[in-house]
Amino acid sequence: MAKESKGFTKPLMSFLCLFGICSSILIHSKALETLPIGITFITYSVLVGLFTVLFGIHYYNEPFDRHILFGTIFILIGIVMLHRK
Repeated sequence: MAKESKGFTKPLMSFLCLFGICSSILIHSKALETLPIGITFITYSVLVGLFTVLFGIHYYNEPFDRHILFGTIFILIGIVMLHRK
């Protein structure tokens, strides 16, 4: 959304971007009440990164090749390994 707000000059896109940022901070802070900070932060960071990659591929037609595919798979495997005990 930040890219679509054109430097926060478009009101609707700027509002949606700020709403998304505030929502993610609120959700992250609620998760920190019950989960360890290390696991919470890395999971939050990876999910934001993965959604950004998928959004860029779908909405902005960014390239998708085997390097992105394998990198994404390895990141997901890492998250699963962190959550297993």
